[in-house]
Amino acid sequence: MLVSSDADMLVWQRLKKVGAPFYQLTGLVDTRQEFTEGGASVDPGHSVLEDLPELVNNLRIDSVLCTKSQLRDPRLANVLRNVSFSGVRLVTLADIMEDAYRLVPLSLVDLEWLLHASTLPHRSYVRKWKRLFDVVISLVVGLLSFPILLAGMIWVRLASPGGPVFFKQVRSGRLGKTFQVLKLRTMRVDAEANGPQWAKKNDNRTFPGGGLLRKFRVDEIPQLLNILRGEMSFVGPRPERPEFEDQLALEIPYFRERLLVAPGLTGWAQVNYPYGATVEDARRKLEYDLYYMKHMTITLDLFILLDTARIVIGGGVNQRAELESVVRDLAGVASRVDATANTLG
Repeated sequence: MLVSSDADMLVWQRLKKVGAPFYQLTGLVDTRQEFTEGGASVDPGHSVLEDLPELVNNLRIDSVLCTKSQLRDPRLANVLRNVSFSGVRLVTLADIMEDAYRLVPLSLVDLEWLLHASTLPHRSYVRKWKRLFDVVISLVVGLLSFPILLAGMIWVRLASPGGPVFFKQVRSGRLGKTFQVLKLRTMRVDAEANGPQWAKKNDNRTFPGGGLLRKFRVDEIPQLLNILRGEMSFVGPRPERPEFEDQLALEIPYFRERLLVAPGLTGWAQVNYPYGATVEDARRKLEYDLYYMKHMTITLDLFILLDTARIVIGGGVNQRAELESVVRDLAGVASRVDATANTLG
């Protein structure tokens, strides 16, 4: 890691403490004494940075961790370009979080990151093949799941005869265009007599057996029709209700970025994070959604489908408390680094 400030050293110390899967932390190059406050070299005869290319080569290092402020610093530009053109990857903490934990903490997201995420090569998959993928998978899954859906419809009619079998609800689609999502009804007819409410795990508004239909995602099967209509994709961020979308956008930065892609029946957040019903849960899920939006490929979509099948059979996602703790620790340090970089800028 390249260290050029006390904030960078905090990142290194915390990273060594929690570790990072797929990365072996080799060491750091401390340049804090390299420059004076005026920007001139403290020792014009020798630069610690000059040793970096040789050090990287001798230790067979394949990645150098830098902060965004370092990548923008003209005093570091020449040596970092030298290292990069020798085949070594320059990575930021956001890159490490994406590689190691398959998410990106919101404290590391900025307009530069969002622009980079939107210009990656996988855009061709989104433009050319994702719609075909959606139609084919929806037809296959629809045929295989029809007996299960039929059994669920019969149960809804028997357990809650006073209401409709299917339930329609307005959701926000791509670019904010609303549509009516179709679901198998699992709640009592008067479930929202007191106004819109977030659905939550073990929701007491469900009728007998409705909780099981939700647990095993039987209520989601009718959304295959939304996919065939082009209102949804098979894989993507879950569509939110407009009233909740507006509320969450006020409290969570970049929440509306989810609207740049078609919402999904399942998604990266759904297979990695348990059922949530709070603003904090929405924030955590957005970190997974942003990762998916940057890295979406047919391979990742197929993996999500397989993981979704595992979750449906198992009845839910397990909370990965240890992972969440690691991510929160690193994100907390990262926010201090961002504040320092902004001050220097």
